[in-house]
Amino acid sequence: MRSRGRSLPWRALLALVALGAGCGVLRHPADGKPGTSFRDGRLLDPDPPRLVVEVDRLDGAEPRKKALDAFARSLAFYVDKPGGIEILLDETIPAEEWDGTPAGLRRIAREHRRPPPDGAAAMYVLYATEQQKYRGYCYRAGELADDVDVPVVVVFARRLRSILWVTGTAQEHAVLVHEAGHALGLVTEPSHRDRGHCTAAWCALYRTVDPRSALVWALPALFAGRLPLHYCAACRRDLWPGGRAPGLRGIPGLPTPERPGCDPVFADDDAPAGEAR
Repeated sequence: MRSRGRSLPWRALLALVALGAGCGVLRHPADGKPGTSFRDGRLLDPDPPRLVVEVDRLDGAEPRKKALDAFARSLAFYVDKPGGIEILLDETIPAEEWDGTPAGLRRIAREHRRPPPDGAAAMYVLYATEQQKYRGYCYRAGELADDVDVPVVVVFARRLRSILWVTGTAQEHAVLVHEAGHALGLVTEPSHRDRGHCTAAWCALYRTVDPRSALVWALPALFAGRLPLHYCAACRRDLWPGGRAPGLRGIPGLPTPERPGCDPVFADDDAPAGEAR
């Protein structure tokens, strides 16, 4: 006979998810540390009109085309590039060229990154195999070295394997969106920053899996394979006045078919009268 007790954790989880539907309480407190808000206008603004994302990979670290295609669509939602966004899958680099250190990454970026075409902004993405427990990280433009004047994102392919319904492609897409948020300038505003990440558990810039994010994303991840792919309203306001990113403009109702898991203010309540919501 089935034990009734075995179903209790699932009932408890469902109850917690239902209680968390408001989501406004699912925040870490801001760390309160002083900082200067940063916004990368070259990536975000219509001038320059194009964005080229150059993707190199070390031997043994292959990007998934579907993840890169999905990443391009996500970028198009947040950046204003009338000339388009191009994903340039470029070189395969011998694995021994990088030892996992910033110095090694600087060397690769200097030697293998192509100059962007005239009139284009650029982002450089390097796929590596693995490094400790990282899934990815980002250096904003100029952080890695003064002469590396584009954002540099590293993705660790072997950490992105399918888990139940959460595919490796979905994880790779989510990591790219998260690290691109750092490149764009997110989580530099101290009012909603917690140890370099967003305080909102439903945001793609949240730092980790913990009780807050699990409460929001347990059911979407377990049963639909969905992961955080959107920046919360506070993060969007850091990038765009009023939070109205390019992908929100002129779209009535829900801003995207992939509505974020539990962002209670995804629609911009303070949008000027007459604008589409």
